[in-house]
Amino acid sequence: MSTESSNTSTPTLSRRELALMEMDNEDFNPFSSPTPNGTAIDQAAGLTTPFNFDNTTQTATGQNFLGPASLGSEEERAIWTASVLTYLAQLQDGLVRTQAAPSNISNELKKDCRSYAFYMINSPALVSYRGNIAENTVKAMRDIGIPGVPREEETAKCVTLQQLISGHLTNDRHNIKAKVLESMKPTSKNKNIAKLCRAIAGKQNLTINVEFYMRIAFVRWAADTMEDSVSEEDWWKEVDKSLVLIRKYKSQIDVLQKLNQIFQKDKNKYGDPANSGLSTTVTMAQQTIVDKWAGQVKPPVSDSPKLHQSIKIKLKHSIEFKEKMKIPMGNPLTCLQ
Repeated sequence: MSTESSNTSTPTLSRRELALMEMDNEDFNPFSSPTPNGTAIDQAAGLTTPFNFDNTTQTATGQNFLGPASLGSEEERAIWTASVLTYLAQLQDGLVRTQAAPSNISNELKKDCRSYAFYMINSPALVSYRGNIAENTVKAMRDIGIPGVPREEETAKCVTLQQLISGHLTNDRHNIKAKVLESMKPTSKNKNIAKLCRAIAGKQNLTINVEFYMRIAFVRWAADTMEDSVSEEDWWKEVDKSLVLIRKYKSQIDVLQKLNQIFQKDKNKYGDPANSGLSTTVTMAQQTIVDKWAGQVKPPVSDSPKLHQSIKIKLKHSIEFKEKMKIPMGNPLTCLQ
């Protein structure tokens, strides 16, 4: 009877959570094998700075510029300010978008887009396999100094590159998933993590090192601990959930140790890369910049229910405030005219 009581009081854990719990209880020595240094794993935190109102600001006619905004509560004033700033940003963006988008992209830039999309999706520092990877790929290319990459304010040209890169990322996700799942079959020739990484890299000049081994070992572990009921379209979403579970270990050292622990289990199950007959490659000179932007990828907003609910509440308050102030929905600056 006590056994039944114990079973009913224990919450149901997923296969992945049980695997992590088992590793937490293991006597693992992180120094038993080399742990990579300098890998940016931590997810970038988005910070917002509240806007300070200056109610003394005067227009050319002496009218209080922010008079209407000062009538509401602090929260309503903040929402009103956000509406004004958003409207101004839309006006500016509209002006930039009037530039003609490039009708053609040089073959060299197309090749660079192909390569850097691949580098980003395979970066050991990648925070999410979805989200704004294409946008950050363009930023990484700009930082590196790739010829032909438009300036950040050239919105239309940036969007064109991002669309091109997004297509490559979709193909890359499909390739990684297919290669990882194939490597888990008993008859696979790419069980060893070194051979699997080579198969994923293909002809691309990708940095294949211990950090990359660890990242692909993690993806294979996420696939192995994935529930059978997961649909095809949710596969990468589940991999991202695994990354969230790993990041619950607060410090970067703890995160790296957990990834290393998963890597050691992968070697025990599928073979040591030292026995593959393959060697690691020289690290790309641009790897640090690629990893920096990979570590700043923002997961899709839909992955954050609390944030989604917060946006809905703020939108509701914004609409109520605009009705109270009699501000037309399309232009929050009307009340200043």
